[in-house]
Amino acid sequence: TGIAADDALVLCNTFDVSEAVDDEKVSGSPERRMLWAWRNSAAAMLVTTVTTCGSFFCLTVSTLEVVRSFGVFMGLSVLFTYTGVITFLASLLLLKAQLAETFTGCR
Repeated sequence: TGIAADDALVLCNTFDVSEAVDDEKVSGSPERRMLWAWRNSAAAMLVTTVTTCGSFFCLTVSTLEVVRSFGVFMGLSVLFTYTGVITFLASLLLLKAQLAETFTGCR
């Protein structure tokens, strides 16, 4: 969904920006950078996810079965997408950074 693309973009950009942050807690290892990026982006993504899930779950009060089913399906889809982005995509970004550091000797 477009929501997943937005969340992925926020996480990827925040992780990229973490290289330029001049802070001892952030600089250094890819793990520290990911932790910083995750803390700074997860809350913003959560807010948009909760509001979008809420709007889809509001469809469950409809009298039409197909609209109720659509609301439940989309609400759960948005929730699972957020979970996937903050876990699976974050893991892939961290793995990529670790491999790049290992094989090229740079960050």
